[in-house]
Amino acid sequence: MNPDFYERLDLRMRRLETELSGLRAEIDTARGAAFVPPVPKQIPAVAPAVEAPQPVAAPQPAPAAEPFFTPDGRGRYQEAFGTRLPAGLGAAPPKPKASLEAALAGRGMQLVGLLLVLLAAGYFLDVAFTHGWIPPSARLALGLIVGSGLMLFAARRIGPELTFLAEGLIGLGAGIDYLSLWASVAVFPSLHVPRAAAFGAMVVVTAVLALLATRRRSQRLALMGSFGGFLTPLLLAGDRTDHALLASYLLILTATMLAVGIRSSFRFVEWLTFVAVLCYGPAFAIDRPHHWNDLACTIVGALFFATFALAATLGAVHDRKASAARLTLLALDTAAFGLVLLLIYSQRQSVLGLSLLVFAAILIATARFIPLPYPLGFAYFYLGLSAATLALPALFHAMSLLDVFTVEAALLVLIATRTGHRWVAVAGALIFAWTGLAFLGLAASTPPQHNIVNDLAVGVAVYVAALAFALSRLDTASPGERTLRGWRVTGIVAINLVALTGLSRECVDLFGGPKGLDDLTSQAQFGLSAVWTVYATALFAIGMARQDGLLRWLGIILFACAIVKVLAVDLASLDVTYRILSSLGLGVVLIAVSAWYQRAMVRQKAAGTEA
Repeated sequence: MNPDFYERLDLRMRRLETELSGLRAEIDTARGAAFVPPVPKQIPAVAPAVEAPQPVAAPQPAPAAEPFFTPDGRGRYQEAFGTRLPAGLGAAPPKPKASLEAALAGRGMQLVGLLLVLLAAGYFLDVAFTHGWIPPSARLALGLIVGSGLMLFAARRIGPELTFLAEGLIGLGAGIDYLSLWASVAVFPSLHVPRAAAFGAMVVVTAVLALLATRRRSQRLALMGSFGGFLTPLLLAGDRTDHALLASYLLILTATMLAVGIRSSFRFVEWLTFVAVLCYGPAFAIDRPHHWNDLACTIVGALFFATFALAATLGAVHDRKASAARLTLLALDTAAFGLVLLLIYSQRQSVLGLSLLVFAAILIATARFIPLPYPLGFAYFYLGLSAATLALPALFHAMSLLDVFTVEAALLVLIATRTGHRWVAVAGALIFAWTGLAFLGLAASTPPQHNIVNDLAVGVAVYVAALAFALSRLDTASPGERTLRGWRVTGIVAINLVALTGLSRECVDLFGGPKGLDDLTSQAQFGLSAVWTVYATALFAIGMARQDGLLRWLGIILFACAIVKVLAVDLASLDVTYRILSSLGLGVVLIAVSAWYQRAMVRQKAAGTEA
């Protein structure tokens, strides 16, 4: 026997263990398991059995096997014992890519086929009904039997390998059931089918769809059930709306669909439910002849808000995170309830203010005393703060709604600079942009006030102060927040544009005459030229003092606008006295500013030469 027989046998056993471990790793990787094969154990060398008593030197133990995965965990195999395993053995198998062929043949053809079958059945039934082959009662029974049969067959007989086909047949059957029940009341009143019975049957169809969606983990079935459930009251609407019954049904349906969406993480179901409830909003308007007053509207709105807020909270706890979609839904839910309060109590400001304060207290208490994920708790706190800021003008009648939104935008920017949440800063910037455009529109369309202190002037002052405060907060933002600091240019342009518009409007209110902007007097035109000239001079002077090129350019642009106005308007239409004053005043200012600028440049060059 060859003396190195056992050594070679030991080496082959080690190679066999290496290959076996690699195969195990490949199987575990294919199953999605992160498996790290153990280091092969060393098999002690067995001394060869010899008859002679001469001592035989024991073979040296082989070195320990290298681990098959590198420390970075990427699943790359190492070379062991001079044998390299196949490349890519530890890599996860690539996911199959969706192709156009699979989309067309796997789903598109099924959808078209189902649609064609439905159309063929519709045409056949139309011919049968027209010729009187099938009486109305048989038509109703046939529709219910076919629809329910399709749902039962698809749910019980079609397995998960044909999920899309099963869901299509279930949806087709549910649609046939809905249409048959609607026809029993609206198309065939001679059958005298009670409206309540048809309504109950539709509720059963919706419940079956929700149950199947939960069992099959199908968002498409949940969407079908939600759509059919919210369509049911419209299909069976009568001459008079029972507000209490409709509210009870919608609350139960909303809670059910939200529970299905939370349990199975169906985001589209939650959003469809919210949109559907909003569409039913006009149905709950105040209807005093039928004993539906403002208190009932408030209670229904509060119940719907609480349902969606509870769903958002439970969904965040269930998912162990507060997603952006769920936070957005919570914000929209809060805004919708605030709008409901505003519409109901628009003529009673004190009641509106107290309602908003109570609403704000509930939101802030939720953020304070209930342990929630940080983004969700922050959202509750901010929404409560927003409701409180909306309550102040309603209670004290001191500011318009635009003023409230302006203060709200400043608070958003303050929160963004302290927390680093860019989406909060974006919301504040959008509100500033909207309110700024609104003030510009009001300045151009509001009738003349003929006094200095008016609502528009106060609003412009509040806007300028709030935006100036926001800009000061942006200047203190951390250097890493370049996006926040980069908004400084836009903010400076906006604040000067609104301020100049407010001053111009003040001039028009004082000297514009009874027609306001439609027919300005010579005094008003000269006042506008003077205001623009003084404002441009102030911008240019501040820019020179602070060495701010943006302010200097704003001053130069405003000077250009004043020159165009004087040449095109003042010299053509004003009285001779105002023509002289306007052209003389602007000319002197331009000469003085130009001389100042040139002198400053000379000094700057001299200082640079000395340095």
